[in-house]
Amino acid sequence: MKLIKSKPVIATTLAAGLLLSMAVPSYPLAAKQEPISYENVESMLKGLSAEERKALNELTAAPTFTIAPDVKQNSSEMVSVIVEFKTLPAKVAVKQQAAIGKRMLEAAAETQVEQSHQAF
Repeated sequence: MKLIKSKPVIATTLAAGLLLSMAVPSYPLAAKQEPISYENVESMLKGLSAEERKALNELTAAPTFTIAPDVKQNSSEMVSVIVEFKTLPAKVAVKQQAAIGKRMLEAAAETQVEQSHQAF
């Protein structure tokens, strides 16, 4: 009997909560970030150790792919693309492991290939 009387109260409370949550915007509650300025970068760089500075100087932002020189990069013309994955094909990986005396299941090799394709 109590459950029947409490159903309208529960329904009303849930409806009110839903309406109120829609009325209050959530974006003002998000943490605000201060814009990155030259001073911010300078202060961050001052806090780096010698080892971190060396690693930062050695860091390169070069792409990890090559574009053929005959491809016009500013053109909207379609081009054929060949993607070469670092992961070997499943059958090749199994044979390569067998050549060095290790055993690898083809299913495991196929899983590795599938994971690299999904990551791409």
